[in-house]
Amino acid sequence: MIDRAIRLLAVIASCCAVIPAIGQPATGATPFNGAPTPFHRASPFAKPVIQAEPIDVSLGALTLHNTIDAGLAQNRDVQIARAALTAAKGILVNAGKRPNPMLTVGAGPGLIGRYQPRDADVLVNVSQLVERGNKRELRSEVASLAADAAQFDIEDIFRQVRLALANAYFAVKQAQDYVNLAQATRNAFARSREAAELRLKAGDIARVDLIRLRVEEGRSENELLQAHTDLAVAQVMLATLLAREQEAPSIRAVDPWPVPGDSMLQSDRIEALVDKRPDIRAAIARVHSLEAAFGLAKAQRIRDVNVAVIAERNLPANGGTTLVVQLSMPIFINNDYFGDIVRAEAELTSAQINLEKLRSNVHADVDRALAQFESARQQLMRFEAQMLPDALSASQAAEFAYKKGGIPLTDLLDARRQLYATQRELLESRKDFVNARTRLESTLIETDFRW
Repeated sequence: MIDRAIRLLAVIASCCAVIPAIGQPATGATPFNGAPTPFHRASPFAKPVIQAEPIDVSLGALTLHNTIDAGLAQNRDVQIARAALTAAKGILVNAGKRPNPMLTVGAGPGLIGRYQPRDADVLVNVSQLVERGNKRELRSEVASLAADAAQFDIEDIFRQVRLALANAYFAVKQAQDYVNLAQATRNAFARSREAAELRLKAGDIARVDLIRLRVEEGRSENELLQAHTDLAVAQVMLATLLAREQEAPSIRAVDPWPVPGDSMLQSDRIEALVDKRPDIRAAIARVHSLEAAFGLAKAQRIRDVNVAVIAERNLPANGGTTLVVQLSMPIFINNDYFGDIVRAEAELTSAQINLEKLRSNVHADVDRALAQFESARQQLMRFEAQMLPDALSASQAAEFAYKKGGIPLTDLLDARRQLYATQRELLESRKDFVNARTRLESTLIETDFRW
């Protein structure tokens, strides 16, 4: 008899687990006027995060494309973001589960003073909490939208890492060109000093001119040493982003400098591109998640029902087994969840304000990036079209005039210094242009502009 009762209880408990919610669903918050985020529930068997495989790239001939691919696969910040996304999707799996049923089994003597096992009082209780007010659906929606926000967060980290990788890559490129320029300048002064020693022996120049050339040669050697130091620092910074610090000295950037174009990004595309930014989309997803959380907090005022089925065998008292069905629900006397509702509403309001603030900041970033890009583009075009050719022409004329004895050594050294300074400023201008371009691309989430 007791075995049949337990089997009956198991059947009743399974039915309780699928009882539909009773009562009216909770009314959620007023929908926020933002971009809609589709609700989708992830399958527990779906792969939570796409784990990127390490990419083996040759650091001795590194391109920007390979740098970004390797960085996104191996950067430690990206790996941390992937782990956070996995945790968010794990919460989503549990959010849609129903509460587990409870099984209680007890036994005791049937009559006072009589302790015979066959007369024992056996009690079996199976209970199931039935949630009402769409709590499970709201809980799943909160977790799903939070997972969406975590997905957009990792995309925003990708955006930031791409920007950092591009800046670090071209910092290495600039440092390499500085080394080449400093080496060429040092070699030129060495040749001039050697020629001056021969001319001094022939009596064509004064000793003071040789001393001046030695000073300039020493200065060029110091600048070459500093250029090598700057290159080593830039290599370490890029290697850190690639998580390959031990191989930093072997890094060499081989891509050419980007060429500035003659046109700007069309302004009518800017607004559409801003809304595609992952940080904006993450903020919108969090607003919708907190809307669902607000509705869930209000749903706490809808009473859940606990359904219990009890089987009791007491041979001395009733001569067999008694079945009892029991319903219980809370009485909201001490706690009516008002505090939870107020907190959820405040968090929703804060998220809405934060979204508007973020949009304003993004528009400011776009305006600033556009202005910096246009300024850097015009400066670079002026350097390449006018200033560098003029400096080269002046330097060549000074070299020729000095060989013919038409100008003193000081004029020659001034022309060389002007050329060297112009070449360094050109490299700085190229890096400023690349940084402005990559920042603009990162700000607008666009990597294939037509410049």
